[in-house]
Amino acid sequence: MPDPIILPWGRIEFGLNEMSIVSTVDDPAKLRIGATESNVFGCVSGDYVRPSGVHEQKILIKMSEDDNHPGQRGGMMEVFLQRPGTTDDENMIRALTLTTEYVQFHVPFKGVEPQQPAVPPNELRAPNGIYWQAIQDDGNSVLYKNRVPFDYSTGAPYWASNTAQETT
Repeated sequence: MPDPIILPWGRIEFGLNEMSIVSTVDDPAKLRIGATESNVFGCVSGDYVRPSGVHEQKILIKMSEDDNHPGQRGGMMEVFLQRPGTTDDENMIRALTLTTEYVQFHVPFKGVEPQQPAVPPNELRAPNGIYWQAIQDDGNSVLYKNRVPFDYSTGAPYWASNTAQETT
């Protein structure tokens, strides 16, 4: 393996199948890819390399100017994936787009649904996890506000109907 390249701010190290950029100063190591005359700033490609040396691109991360704001040099990132069993560029599909305004999935999103705590039948809970309303056993309706969203143990009364009925 080649010796590390020592630089004033760190070093570049080489392993069997990897290269590492190591910062030795109080600033994280960065890999910068850029362009001066293009709206595509750079790409990172994950390739399968055949024994013959031919590269088959399987994953492409494209960093470019935001299409929604041409000429303003805002950032956009797109992730492209190769369809299984194919090798041509026509079968690279855009799977994800990230901008400062949105994240868009171009393929079905699949994941585990977060478990919601069971809501008692006498409560209504706002989707933001901050406000919730409870009808107390005495009939008083109380609106609570959580200090920590979705942590219902942090709720404090925010408003009450003061319609409590006396029980005998």
